[in-house]
Amino acid sequence: MRLAKIALACLVTLVIAPAAVQAAPVSVTFDEENAGSVRVTSVPAGIDCPGTCSADFPVGSKVLLKAEPDSTTSFFLFELFRDPDSSIIREGCDPPTDVRERCEFTVEGKTRVISTFKRRPHEGISGVSINDGDVFTNDANVELSIIWPNMGSYFMNISNDGGFRNSRKQEVEYQVPWKLQSSGPERLPKTVYVLFNGDGDRYTDDIILDETAPSLSSATASEVGGSSSSVRSLASASGGHRVKLRTRASDRTSGVARIQAGPKKSPRLKKLKYRRSITVSASGRKLWVRVLDRAGNASKWKKVKVE
Repeated sequence: MRLAKIALACLVTLVIAPAAVQAAPVSVTFDEENAGSVRVTSVPAGIDCPGTCSADFPVGSKVLLKAEPDSTTSFFLFELFRDPDSSIIREGCDPPTDVRERCEFTVEGKTRVISTFKRRPHEGISGVSINDGDVFTNDANVELSIIWPNMGSYFMNISNDGGFRNSRKQEVEYQVPWKLQSSGPERLPKTVYVLFNGDGDRYTDDIILDETAPSLSSATASEVGGSSSSVRSLASASGGHRVKLRTRASDRTSGVARIQAGPKKSPRLKKLKYRRSITVSASGRKLWVRVLDRAGNASKWKKVKVE
C-alpha cells in the first residue's frame, strides 16, 4: 500500500511539471559596406545593437526589430536568414511591411538578421572641394568636403594622381583630412581626384600649395608732414603720429597680399592690404614690419626707424 502511494505521487508530479521552454538565438549584423549610423533594438528587450547584437528568445514567440538611423543615414531594409538545420533559408520579414525600419518575425530556430543602410549625401552638386574652395594654402595638410552622387555610394577612392596610383579607399564621409603632394616652390596647382564606388565620373579640385615665405627687401618710414587740423585729429585718434611707410616686397608663388606694422612684433597686428606706400600710426620712433602672401606665409620681421 505504501509503495502504491509513492508511485501515485510520482505520477502526479510528472503530469503537472511544466515542459521546458526551448530558446533560440537571434543575432543582428550590419552590412559590411555600410556607411552611416543605426541603432537596432528588439521587443521584447534583449538586442540593443551596436553593443548587444545577439539574444535568446523563446521558440514560437514574436520578436520585433526596430531600426533608428541618425540624421545622416538612410535605412534600406532588414533581411532575415533562418538556419534550422544548417541550410540557410533567406526570408523577408513576417508580415511584410512598408515601414523599412521595422521587422517582425516568429522565432523558429537560429535566426540572423542583416540590416542595410547608407550614409545620406549632402544636398548640392556632387563633387569635391579643397579647404572650402580656397585658391591658395601654405599647408600640405588640407580638408576635403565631399558630396557623393547618390544614396548608393558607399565607398570612395582618393588620390593625388589622375590614374589613382597610391589611392586611398574608404567609406564615404562629408569631411576628409588629406595631404597634398609637395614638390617645392612652384605655382602649378595641386589636384585631388575622387572616384565613387570604383567606377564612373572622376571628381577633382585643385589648389596652389605655397610653402615659401615672401621676401621684404626694403622698408623706410617717415613722419607725415603738415600741421593741418585734420592731420592732428587723425594722429590724436590713433594714439600716435602718422607715418608714411614705403616697402619693397616680392613672392614668387602666390603673391604679396598683406602687410603688418606696429611698435612690436605681434601676429595679432592688423593685416592691411599690401601697397608699396601706405600711411600707418606709430607711437614711437620705430616700427616692426612684415608682409604676408595669399597663402598666409609671412616674411621675417624688419625693424624700421621713423625719420
